[in-house]
Amino acid sequence: MGQALGRRIIGVDARAHVIAEFGELLIAEGTAAGTPLVGRTLAESNLRKHTGLNVIGIWNRGQYEIASAATRIDATSVLVLAGSAQQLRKYDELFCIYHVSCGSVIIIGGGRVGRAIASALKEHDVPYRVVEANPARILDRATYSEGTAADRDTLDRAGIDHAPAVVITTHDDDMNIYLTIFCRRALGPIFRS
Repeated sequence: MGQALGRRIIGVDARAHVIAEFGELLIAEGTAAGTPLVGRTLAESNLRKHTGLNVIGIWNRGQYEIASAATRIDATSVLVLAGSAQQLRKYDELFCIYHVSCGSVIIIGGGRVGRAIASALKEHDVPYRVVEANPARILDRATYSEGTAADRDTLDRAGIDHAPAVVITTHDDDMNIYLTIFCRRALGPIFRS
């Protein structure tokens, strides 16, 4: 579970991130947030014309939709792209300058899932901070912030204001829902799903 979540987070910029390979056909994901794609339909984006890539689907807030020319791209869209390595490089040339974050991904919960996410992010050189209330679980003070995630000061110390993503991994579903609502309300428009 943690590795799968880590792979979803790796796309914290507008680059195309390969998620599957079928011979020379690559499947990749690219976030639309902060790019000129936001607010346009796929037809208006001219992605196929400019890159040769096919947009086969779009993730929006956890919901997958098969793409059509009329599909609208918004700030929460993650495009599912299909094409060659050369076509993905062309996409990156057009969009890699957008939505580059200097902040760290915030992982709330340093248990098994949180550590697996941290490992996946570290493997791809994505900076992260783990927020953990249990001092016995803090493995490295450089990447961990001790304290409860329901405390705004703890989140501030972790760098929440510059985080490109927040992942909540506590062992308690009710707490996960509470923290999601808390983060959305506390951080307003900077918090994305």
